[in-house]
Amino acid sequence: MAQNVNGCGSPATEVTVTVNPLPATPAPTATPNPLCEGATLNLAANVAGLLYTWSGPNGFVSHAQDTSITNVNETQHQGIYTLVVTNPNTGCSSLAGSTPFVDVIPTPEPPSITSNSPLCEGEDLILTASVVAGSTLYTWYGPTDAIIGTSVVPTFTVPAITVAQAGNYSVTVTVGIGCVSQKATTTVVVKPKPVAPVVDPTIVTLCERDSITICATSTSVKPIYAWSGPNGFASNSNCISLTNVTVATAGWYYVCVSVDGCISDKDSVLVTVNPAPTIDTVFSNAPICEHQTLQLTVVTAQGSPYSYAWSGPNGYASTLQNPSITNVTEVQNQGFYTVVVTDTLTGCKTYPRSLYVEINAFPDKLIANNTGPVCEGFPFNLDATKVFGATYFWQGPNVTDTFTTQYPVHTVTIDPSTPSQTGTWTVTVTLAGGCVDSAKTDVIVYANPIADAGIDTSVIQGTIYQLHGLGGITFNWTPNTFLDHDNIPNPLFFTENAPLGPNPFTLTVWDLHGCTDKDTVVITVLPNTDLIIPDIITPNGDGLNDTWILGHIENIEGYTIQIIANGGALVYNSTNYSNANGFDGTYKGITLPDGAYWFIISTPNKTYKGALHIKR
Repeated sequence: MAQNVNGCGSPATEVTVTVNPLPATPAPTATPNPLCEGATLNLAANVAGLLYTWSGPNGFVSHAQDTSITNVNETQHQGIYTLVVTNPNTGCSSLAGSTPFVDVIPTPEPPSITSNSPLCEGEDLILTASVVAGSTLYTWYGPTDAIIGTSVVPTFTVPAITVAQAGNYSVTVTVGIGCVSQKATTTVVVKPKPVAPVVDPTIVTLCERDSITICATSTSVKPIYAWSGPNGFASNSNCISLTNVTVATAGWYYVCVSVDGCISDKDSVLVTVNPAPTIDTVFSNAPICEHQTLQLTVVTAQGSPYSYAWSGPNGYASTLQNPSITNVTEVQNQGFYTVVVTDTLTGCKTYPRSLYVEINAFPDKLIANNTGPVCEGFPFNLDATKVFGATYFWQGPNVTDTFTTQYPVHTVTIDPSTPSQTGTWTVTVTLAGGCVDSAKTDVIVYANPIADAGIDTSVIQGTIYQLHGLGGITFNWTPNTFLDHDNIPNPLFFTENAPLGPNPFTLTVWDLHGCTDKDTVVITVLPNTDLIIPDIITPNGDGLNDTWILGHIENIEGYTIQIIANGGALVYNSTNYSNANGFDGTYKGITLPDGAYWFIISTPNKTYKGALHIKR
C-alpha cells in the first residue's frame, strides 16, 4: 500500500485483507398459514448460532430466533415476513429471506338466530340461524353456555323441552379453514303445561232419551276447556249436557284445558247408552157400543223381560200386557189409554203410546132437518143430530138419491136440486159395534117457471115495437134504456135512437114461490133511409135547435145537400153532412139574415125540396 501527498509518494506497505463470507440466506417459515383472526402466528428461522432480525407488516420487528404473534388480525398482521441473520463473529449479515404471504382470514359475521318461542312444556324447540356463505358447521349452545349440538344446516331441534330448559340459546358458525364467528343469542320462553282436569264420574250409564250433565274441574287459573267425543262432539264449557241421548251418543268423552295457549293432558268419561224397548203397535177393539167388553193390546219385540203400565180415563190403571174392561160406558170408559213398557234388566222405558177408545151411545132422540123449500137448481142441506163416531146414510124419494158421510160430517148438500127430489128423506145412523137409529125429514123443491121473451124479429128504425113476455107473475127486462117500462110483460121498444143492428133483451120472470127463469129475444133495428127534415133552426147560441139536424142522414150514401137564399144565391153545399157539425145559419163565417131559405136534398132514391127558416 502507498500513499501520495502533493505528488510525493511514500514507500509501499503490504496489507493483508480478509473477506468473510455472508451467512446463507435463511428460509423462514410462518405457520399456520392461512390462519384465522385471533389465532397465533409462529415464525421460525431454522438456523442456529446467529443473530436474528425479523421484520414484517406495520413495522413488526423481532430478534428472537423463533417468534410468535398472538391474536392476529387481518389489518395488523397479514403480509410477508422477512428474516436477516448476522454472524456474530464476523458481523456479516445474510441477504433477507422471506416467508410466504401470510393470509389472515377475518372472523365471520355472527349469524342471526330465532326460535319458535314461546313454547309450551313438552313441545319441540326449533332454533333457526341465518344462512352464512361458506359455512361448514353451526355450533349450538344451551342456557348453561355448553354445546348442545352441531349441524351443517342452520336449524337445530331440542325435543320435548322442559321449563328448566328455558333461557338463552346461542349459535356460532364455522367457515373456510375453520374460522368461528362470535355467538348470536336468543331467549327461549317455556310455559308450563297445565294440570289435567278431573271428570267425575268417569263412567255413566244412560237409557235412550235420557239427559245428563257431566262436569270437569281444573286447578288452573282461567282455564279454557275443550271437550271432544263421538260423532264430532265438541264443547268449550267445563260442563257438557247430553240431552235426549241415542245409542249413537255412547262412547268416550275427553276433556283437556288450555292456559296461555298450553294444553294439558286429557281426562275422560265413558258414556254407555242402553237402547229403550220399542212398541210395535198398540190397538183395541174400539169403537164399541156401551156395555160391551173393551180389549186393550200392546205388541212388543221379544228378547228381554218387560213390565207394563196402562193408564186411562177416570184413574184406570193396569199392569197386564193386554188388559180387558167389561160392561163399558161412554161416561166411564171413553177416552185416551196410554201404555209404557219397561225393560226390567236396564230400567229403560218406551215412549208412552196412546190410543183413543170410542164408546158409542146414541142421544135421547135423533132428529133430521132440511133447509127447504127451495127453487129448482138451488142447493138444499140435509142435517141430522151430531153423533160421535157415527156413519150417516141418507135415502131420498128416488132410488139414486143416496149419500153417505162419516162423523164429524153430519150434513149433506144437494146441489143442484130437482123437483123430483121433493118427498121424504130418511137418514140411518150407525155406530161402531152395530148401534143403529134413523129419522125422517120432508123436502120440497119447487119447479121453476118458464120464461118466454117472444120471437126474434127485425124492425125499421123509428118503429115503436111492443115486446111480448110470458111465464111468471113478476117481470124484469134488461137493458131498459129504450123501453117505456121494464117491469111489465109487454113494454114498448122505441127504436129511433136505438143502436142499429141486433138489440138483445133479457126477460127475467118470478113465480109466487120466488122461483125464476130467463129468456132472451133479439130485435134487429134496420136503418131508415127516409129523412126527417126540420123546417126551422134558431141559431141563437142557447144550445137548442142551433143547427139543422137531419134525421137518418147517416144511413144514406151518395147524396147532395144545397141551401139557396132568396134570389138564388147558394149559401150551403155538402155531400158529407154531419149532424154534429151541421148548417148553423152562416155562410163562410158570416151570419145569414133571418128569413126563409130553400133546400134541395138529392139522394139515390129520392129528392127532397122545401123551405128552411132561420129565426134568432
